[in-house]
Amino acid sequence: MGEHGHWQKQTLFENSTRIPLIISNPNSEKKGVKSNSPVELIDLYPTLMDLTNINTPKHVVGKSLEPLMKNVNNSVRGSAITRWRNGYSIKTKRYRLTKWEVMAN
Repeated sequence: MGEHGHWQKQTLFENSTRIPLIISNPNSEKKGVKSNSPVELIDLYPTLMDLTNINTPKHVVGKSLEPLMKNVNNSVRGSAITRWRNGYSIKTKRYRLTKWEVMAN
């Protein structure tokens, strides 16, 4: 079984919302370094746009991770948000806050 007796990634607990994000840039001098900065998967698109020198459209919500790739001590966002069913979870480097909406019957 998974975390707290749940199967698969169907909760807002820490182990369910964290995923490995590995970016390999052949032109980077910073190989094999790790950052603990909060990021979201929506940050991948603007990152790819920056790395290929293409302008990111203004409607894109994500933030480029290129500053993190240049210096792991940089930060592109202070928190990352996860939503699953009727719950929301916000994660910073230090804390996680989860809120579940109560569904009235």
